[in-house]
Amino acid sequence: MSKPISTNTNTSTNTSTSISISTTTFLLWSVLVIALAVNVSTSFAFDGVRQILISVCTGVLALASGAALYLRRDRTA
Repeated sequence: MSKPISTNTNTSTNTSTSISISTTTFLLWSVLVIALAVNVSTSFAFDGVRQILISVCTGVLALASGAALYLRRDRTA
């Protein structure tokens, strides 16, 4: 006995997997990584008030993007 061959011709255009990352999440991760890198490098490149201002701004960006990523996480229990 031979098994029938499946002729499933489902040509769905939505072929995304569960691993795909949304654009917003990718942007938030990018902002977080860049802000952390700039924050670390300011101590080598700048001094005085300029270093403090850049560090504060990039620190706020890093905290905000980290908080947004935390709030956007999947809540599966």
